[in-house]
Amino acid sequence: FQTAVSLTKLGYNVTITVRSDEKGTAAINEIISINPSASVDFMLLNMSDLSSVVEFSTAYKTKYTVLDLLINNAGIMATPFSKTIDGFESQFQVNHLAHFLLTHHLFPLLRHAGKSRVINVSSRAHLRWQEPLDLNDVINVTEESYDRWQAYGRAKLSNILFSNALNSRFPYSESGISFNSLHPGLVNTNLLQNAGLGASTVATAISVEDGIQCILYLATSEEVEGVSGVYFADCKQVRGSDISTWAQSQAEADKLWEASMRFCQLSEGSFGVSP
Repeated sequence: FQTAVSLTKLGYNVTITVRSDEKGTAAINEIISINPSASVDFMLLNMSDLSSVVEFSTAYKTKYTVLDLLINNAGIMATPFSKTIDGFESQFQVNHLAHFLLTHHLFPLLRHAGKSRVINVSSRAHLRWQEPLDLNDVINVTEESYDRWQAYGRAKLSNILFSNALNSRFPYSESGISFNSLHPGLVNTNLLQNAGLGASTVATAISVEDGIQCILYLATSEEVEGVSGVYFADCKQVRGSDISTWAQSQAEADKLWEASMRFCQLSEGSFGVSP
């Protein structure tokens, strides 16, 4: 929400996604109360249902022909075991797979912009997953085998790998699109309480205002024009032990890409191509 507010203040025409008209209307009214000149609308999107992603994308492309900035920021954290209507472990689909499909459908609009940016909001929690990705598990996982924090780590690792896979397939020099990921910090939102984190941990969390600074940096700064395939935190490239070996593996990025294409029923070479 705060990201949308800040972008409207910078003159962006912003579309936010919500799961109900009631929430969308309330959000728009609040944004306009903060910034009366805001150019903002909302559209319905449910990331736990891939058909909703398709419906949203189709509707969006009837309204707009160009997209300068796509921030993939929807997320759930360390939730109890569940699978989506599409049959995937919920954290994997909501945090990664739905964003993969959304980016595919909106890709022609990103190309039309000439220069555009895709930002995937990841987390330092990607370090919780310290092994090669087992992508059969996102389908075959059971309640008994499910570990909610491991699943969150896998989803957040997927955000980084998705950015890297996009960058290797659509380099900025050819596509005009940059693809980066970031850790926003431990931000004081309801995700922390919903995940059951203790009061001592929540007490160390940063404000939402501070938590959006790296997102805004990647969205707007001229310093990162043309920079792509990089994982950031505190508006700087992350190096050393704060990024896992797996997050830097091209083989893991390719494996995730191929599985995601298969899960979304996309044929080889069709990513980003208008139907």
